Amino acid sequence: MKVSVCLASYNGGDWIKRQIDSILNQEFKYHSNVDLELIISDDGSTDNSLKEISQNKR
Repeated sequence: MKVSVCLASYNGGDWIKRQIDSILNQEFKYHSNVDLELIISDDGSTDNSLKEISQNKR
């Protein structure tokens, strides 16, 4: 089963790492038949959002 999660971002650099970690650490990750896809869309942030997102590649 594939699970896709979409996360919208705009100047959320202070919170984006915690949001990504929270999504990736949900219970379904423990089920071997789940393929998790995280899609992040940023709407032109002018803070450190893009840096935080790119540093959290897994």
